[in-house]
Amino acid sequence: MMGRVQSVLDTSMFGFSLLSATLASFLGQLVRVDILFGLCGGLIVLAGILSFFLLPAHEGQPETAMVAENAGDLHP
Repeated sequence: MMGRVQSVLDTSMFGFSLLSATLASFLGQLVRVDILFGLCGGLIVLAGILSFFLLPAHEGQPETAMVAENAGDLHP
């Protein structure tokens, strides 16, 4: 079951990659390149700001630090 779900996700990601390349080439013919770079940079900044406010903050130690601390317990 997990392989079927992963194959659907992979196919959809490749499809959207193809769609984005097609859209980028179409917009590249209509709009100047510097305007497209500015718009893409603005979208990246907007995504960063939204993720800063909408994603939950992680409190406490990172998981890798806890694994490193517990690794000494297994091997004296």
